[in-house]
Amino acid sequence: YMLELIKNGLYEEFYEDFKNVIVAFMDPEVYGRSPLENSSFIASSANPDEKIHATGFVARLSGASAEFLSMWRIMLAGLKPFKFINGKLILSFEPILPGWLFDEEGKVSFNFLGKVKVTYLNPKRFDTFKFDVSKQRISLITTTGEKIEIASNLIEEPYAKLVRDGKIESIEITFLYE
Repeated sequence: YMLELIKNGLYEEFYEDFKNVIVAFMDPEVYGRSPLENSSFIASSANPDEKIHATGFVARLSGASAEFLSMWRIMLAGLKPFKFINGKLILSFEPILPGWLFDEEGKVSFNFLGKVKVTYLNPKRFDTFKFDVSKQRISLITTTGEKIEIASNLIEEPYAKLVRDGKIESIEITFLYE
């Protein structure tokens, strides 16, 4: 349900339900335990091994886990961050984030492709799905320490390939408002 909301552009509806269904945001009184004790299932008293009764277990990769990872990727990077346009690899970040997910300084960071630290700067803490996020200033830091500045929302070749190939250590994206 949640994945389909965000995939189909129903962002207001997605974030209305987000705090109610994502365990990290649940009230421990309602959830019945700390959200840090998230479990996929709990061994019941019907289990023959009495030592594990009431013990919580987390599945390695359940369907729900895979759906959450898909939602997380869409929220943070957009629906299709990599594209081929006129035979060239293009990377563009189009996050779908509410302002309340940004910290006091207007920052959100995540790892892209498992190792590239991406930081968004949104000082006004606007919902990114309510303004034109294509107005960006991007700074790339290579693994050798070189800084590359891009005055666009498009990271084109050769830089898109450097990101894909793990040659970029970090990306900082500043949203420019009108």
